[in-house]
Amino acid sequence: MPSVRLPGCAVFVTLCTFALHVRSAETSPPPRTIAEEAVVLASGRLSARQRAFARLAVHPDRDANALLAAQFDLYLKGELLPALWLDLLRPPQSGTTPA
Repeated sequence: MPSVRLPGCAVFVTLCTFALHVRSAETSPPPRTIAEEAVVLASGRLSARQRAFARLAVHPDRDANALLAAQFDLYLKGELLPALWLDLLRPPQSGTTPA
């Protein structure tokens, strides 16, 4: 009966996962500034605006909160795209860091 080499496979999978994690960390762009996020929210594509809301929701800066408050004011005035309402109003997902 042939023997199964699971420990070797587990080590290989672990090393591959680690290599992918290191590679993605090396190629990830630097975090955006609040001013850059404001530009994205003002004139970016819909998907870029959605990602900006996700990043701002977990940003620990008061300026990020002020920018979100300004977007909420646009929502109250009816000037925020309906496609972005949930992105503005939904609480951030726990344990995630948007890219």
